Amino acid sequence: MIRLRPWIMAGDTGPGTVLIQQMHFPNIVVCFYKHSDTDLIRSLLGRNGYRVAYSCMSGAKALEACYKLGDGIVVCGYRLNDMLCTELFDDLPEEFDMLMLSSPGAREGLMPRQRLFIMDLPVKFSAFAGELEMIESVREQRRLLRRRQRQPGKQSRTREENEYINAAKRLLMERRGFSEQQAHRYLQQAAMGSGSSLPEAAQKLILTYGYEDI
Repeated sequence: MIRLRPWIMAGDTGPGTVLIQQMHFPNIVVCFYKHSDTDLIRSLLGRNGYRVAYSCMSGAKALEACYKLGDGIVVCGYRLNDMLCTELFDDLPEEFDMLMLSSPGAREGLMPRQRLFIMDLPVKFSAFAGELEMIESVREQRRLLRRRQRQPGKQSRTREENEYINAAKRLLMERRGFSEQQAHRYLQQAAMGSGSSLPEAAQKLILTYGYEDI
């Protein structure tokens, strides 16, 4: 049986313990086997400035809420009314992470993994808030990485730029006997030495030397 009351320590839920109350924070879905535990976590989070978007005791209802919300963190126990937290986790949208709270002996050897975080009970609220802050920091880094991967990189080149690079490498291979790898390295060093991009260095080499000896 999950016991949550021991982690509400005296003097631990005052304004001074709220770590991210003023920061933007994602949707939180609270889901525990017992109604009293669900209400306790929801109330505690709400009083300390966190937005609890949905609370329930059923993994199925939590999953439905997560797909409607699209993004956030599930705070739950190991056992829910209709499934284990691992079953809920496996079906969560990719944009959701999970923070599971339980005593070490109640989770049957479950270990943390990507997007699944675990805290032992009992725990102080300040530590719980710190864990939520850390999870959101990880989530933000993940979002930044995804945005960068979706955006055209600064090193992406046009067809014309690639033609300049290939022509410059051919010129180096013909006149200097370089391999393609050596020619590419030569262009990289020339670009770094002049503070220019690789296409700019290739264009400069072609325009400056043409078919003269280089």
